[in-house]
Amino acid sequence: INDTQGVLSEATFAGALDLIAGARHILVGGVGGSGIVAQAFYQRCIRLGLRCDAPVDSQLQIMHSALTGPEDLVVVISYSGITSDPVLVLQEAKSREAKTLCITGNSASPLARLADVVLVSVSHEQGSEPMAAQIAQMALIDALYSALVARNAERAQLTEERMVNAILPKSI
Repeated sequence: INDTQGVLSEATFAGALDLIAGARHILVGGVGGSGIVAQAFYQRCIRLGLRCDAPVDSQLQIMHSALTGPEDLVVVISYSGITSDPVLVLQEAKSREAKTLCITGNSASPLARLADVVLVSVSHEQGSEPMAAQIAQMALIDALYSALVARNAERAQLTEERMVNAILPKSI
């Protein structure tokens, strides 16, 4: 987390916030371990009342990307930045003039070269399980979420209340 914070510029982070806040619709994609983080990002967007989709299937991510336009944002999370499906998602989004954001551990990757804004997550893995990468990615999405809540705390509170009231009847 410290290494990720060390490479994060305030301007880049603010640019990511502006893209998210200004999007008509957000598409979130990722595969494997990064797909888990993509689902977490999706849930945070929903908690903010943002229109968002995050298909788990990578082909569906590409199909959704084909339906985006200039008012939309496509967010792709891929630690390596070289996995083909996330790259295809951003290529399709760019061809549709959608805004693009990626969270990656490789700022020189094909994925990063496609994105309008690149947030770099740093990890030093000890084994084959990408735990450190996911922790760094989660720290970035939690920071984005917290900053978006701070930008519009009243709206975030009202959205949270609506969701709690909607699921409250399901409580035992």
